[in-house]
Amino acid sequence: MMAALSRKNVVESDEEWPTVSWETIARANPSVIVIARMDRRRFEADDYEKKIAFLKSDPVTSHLDAVKNDRIIILGAHAMDPSIRNVSALETLADALPAFNLKLPKWQACPSGCIPTFGQGYSGLRC
Repeated sequence: MMAALSRKNVVESDEEWPTVSWETIARANPSVIVIARMDRRRFEADDYEKKIAFLKSDPVTSHLDAVKNDRIIILGAHAMDPSIRNVSALETLADALPAFNLKLPKWQACPSGCIPTFGQGYSGLRC
């Protein structure tokens, strides 16, 4: 999904739900973190509010660029699965990312500063 928005996912895996340590995330120091909102409550971390509380209170994760600058996006967990729900997830991401005023890497930037847009039956570039 992030590639469709000219962004790089710091978690490189072919698994649908890869297990990744916070140490790995900390080394990558992402500019944005996307968290899944889950209906289940089998584990404490299934609650996205507890994930955010952890991110903001942990001595390592609280120093991540995304956490310090409150660039955390919440998506429904099912929208993150490979399915038609990805459209909804892309719309949510495309709506949230511009508010963060992040620069696209030079190799991804459109010459006129266009950004990908999705929503209301339209996808393309907004310039």
